[in-house]
Amino acid sequence: MRRDVVVALVVGLGAVGATVGYAAYDARRALLAWVAAASFVAATGIGALVLVFAFHLVNARWWLAVRAPFVATARTLVLAPLFFAPILLAPVARGTPLVVLRVAPCILAWAALGAIAPRAAASKIAAPGLIVLAFTLTAAAFELFHALEPGWISNAFGLYVFAGGLVAALAIAAVTARGTAEHDHALGRLLLCALLVWAYLAFFHLLLVWLPNLPREVGFYRARASGTWTAADTILGARFVVPFLALLPRAAKRSRAVLAAVGAFVLAGEALDFAWLILPSAGGDLSWLDAFPFLAAGGLAWAYGANVAATLPAPAGLAAALRYEAP
Repeated sequence: MRRDVVVALVVGLGAVGATVGYAAYDARRALLAWVAAASFVAATGIGALVLVFAFHLVNARWWLAVRAPFVATARTLVLAPLFFAPILLAPVARGTPLVVLRVAPCILAWAALGAIAPRAAASKIAAPGLIVLAFTLTAAAFELFHALEPGWISNAFGLYVFAGGLVAALAIAAVTARGTAEHDHALGRLLLCALLVWAYLAFFHLLLVWLPNLPREVGFYRARASGTWTAADTILGARFVVPFLALLPRAAKRSRAVLAAVGAFVLAGEALDFAWLILPSAGGDLSWLDAFPFLAAGGLAWAYGANVAATLPAPAGLAAALRYEAP
């Protein structure tokens, strides 16, 4: 077993034990932190699977040289039923039985599509697969979040969650892909575009709440603009500004070290973003204990994905993909 797989597995299992201890201390808060962590891992897998399907649909060839992290991350969706089981079996909020009935089929659909990601059949189901992912991600995001904050409604919430997952998937590829400088350049451009989409949705989400100034809607941001959440807001702003400025130069996008550093920074920021979305529903400040569920779910998913990536056979057309030159 590869060293990175062992390290990720040890971190994940250790964090699972720490999360159990957290639950014994504060069960509801630990469960909400697990909601955030499981949602982060699932959204990342969905973002990777969307890219896999999109590459197949446009008959892209360059990505075959960096195919492993995308396919491996998409494959982690087979773990989604395991990660969401504690949430669906516990009373997260009132109306939980109905939430379970509506969310469980979405999770099973992700697992089924994720299992197909490394196979040749992925190219044949790419178009319907994207449609299924669009509907199931939107439905699950609304159901899980609105079960926690039933008085708040946002039509753009599903898109925001998808944009976050897309950014996280590209960040993982930026950290782990091993192509040429041309492939790094392509990944850097995609990551930069995804960050712009995320920032656009985040800004206009805030703007559309600020303009009407309705108490029911403003309360969402008020809960996330006090105590330690103020620092989280600053970090989330930097999570866009820093990578945006870092990736603007052409030379930076072609540098493996710069791209990997930016990817790691963005991935950590995306995990914080999911904590920011979910945890204020319970009230209180951000706690260092909230990191344990993220380390648990993230560590186990990373170990599984890294093992998948290590066992993937070389794809047909790899030689041509290695000759790719970024425009």
